Amino acid sequence: MANETLPKALGSEQDVRDIALMLVRLCGEIHEALRRSTCGKEENTSTLPYALLTEEYALRSRANTLLIEAKRFARQDLSCPQQNILDTLQATHARFETVTSLQQLADLINCVMLFANSLMSRNGKVTMYLLDELNQTVHANKFG
Repeated sequence: MANETLPKALGSEQDVRDIALMLVRLCGEIHEALRRSTCGKEENTSTLPYALLTEEYALRSRANTLLIEAKRFARQDLSCPQQNILDTLQATHARFETVTSLQQLADLINCVMLFANSLMSRNGKVTMYLLDELNQTVHANKFG
């Protein structure tokens, strides 16, 4: 019942901007996590760090599109409060600070990317499903 009184997610242009800014913050943390994961390692011949860097740039692009076109992406069809998305993104930020392997980082980045893409698709059911998936990934035991 308490959720009924809270503003719905992405319900206004400012709500879209707030989420976009959180995604931009996540990009910074992804970059730092990549640096931590690859710095000091002996000649890493894996292409995974470069692939993840490309994903970071793609996420940054999605976030900037949401910022620039916030009015177009505002909607009323999501069934959760704005704060739920912000809380999940904040928990994701904290999780990026604790990842210990490139594979963990890849899993987390993939979930964030899928969620960010869903914001642009305007399909509320898909957005809610991917928010739940992101939340489960963030809180999974495999991240320790």
